[in-house]
Amino acid sequence: MAATMKDVARRAGVSVYTISKYVNGGTLKEKNRKAVEEAIHALGYRPNAIAQSLRTSYSRTVGVLVPTLDSRYNLSAIASIERTLAQYGYGALICDCGGDAALEEEKLDFLLRRTVDGIILIPADRQAPHIAKAVRRNVPVVALDRLPEGIACDAALSNNREAVQAAVKSLVELGHKRVAFIGGSQQTFTARERMYGYLEGLRQGGADNFDEYIKQTDGTVEDGFRAMMDLWLLPERPTAVIAAESELSMGVFLAVTKRRIFVPDELSIIGYDDQSISHLVRPAICAVEQPVEKLGDIAAKLVLRRIGGDHSGFPRVSISPSQMKGGESVGRCLVMPAGSRIGGGRYLR
Repeated sequence: MAATMKDVARRAGVSVYTISKYVNGGTLKEKNRKAVEEAIHALGYRPNAIAQSLRTSYSRTVGVLVPTLDSRYNLSAIASIERTLAQYGYGALICDCGGDAALEEEKLDFLLRRTVDGIILIPADRQAPHIAKAVRRNVPVVALDRLPEGIACDAALSNNREAVQAAVKSLVELGHKRVAFIGGSQQTFTARERMYGYLEGLRQGGADNFDEYIKQTDGTVEDGFRAMMDLWLLPERPTAVIAAESELSMGVFLAVTKRRIFVPDELSIIGYDDQSISHLVRPAICAVEQPVEKLGDIAAKLVLRRIGGDHSGFPRVSISPSQMKGGESVGRCLVMPAGSRIGGGRYLR
């Protein structure tokens, strides 16, 4: 027989009202919250979502809107969000917009028609005025990974600018003066922040900034491949490259393999986020790794806090640090005449 609210209250040593308050998103004292969660877990209690929504006007559903589902980063974020929501009796309604701002607006309208209690989204564009629709309806919105312009909302971000700045600094300290940068669309918050970090890293390190070493792309694998191939045709090739998105990193790896470029003797590489391909190549790739699971958890807890009526500190922008994941793709710069080839190195294969 399924456990009831009274069963949970009896096991937790609290009132039925306290259990009702918890399952409807209310805030409890820490001692009571732990007792209630232990009882719910032990008894396998599941609230009646339909009856609950009729009583409270809450659907206990959060809309999650991302630019694409064809992304390991986005899928990891969604998985983390769902895990955290489930701990509090919430589910997720997931949509993607294919990176199209107009379709993003349509999908946002769809979620609002489904009366979701809150929305977590990775904005497709830096300007997303349609998000204001949700704000006007008092639907909590949390931006993940990218901060939209002109909209007051909570956000869970990583330290994009500082992470790339530190990556450039590490390369300059190894003697690299010709550091190339392959970034995503400047219409997104993260791409702009990483570009700023690159330029600031060069400035602080005393390295020159050459326009031909900067490639702004749409962020696809093909873009990364073409950008790296073009960079290798320059009269003065870069001695290091930062691929500032995961798909771009994969494209760079493919170009390096095709050109049989010795890594790190001819070219040092810093990628972005962990990629399955990084475990298949030698030498192993050094990459900036974002705390995607942590960001998903923060975003979910933020939206639940707002749904529960806690609006303190609004708008809160939580910034989590990224980490440099060690690899063998970065080495000291070996200065050689333009066009010379260094023997004895290793190329990706």
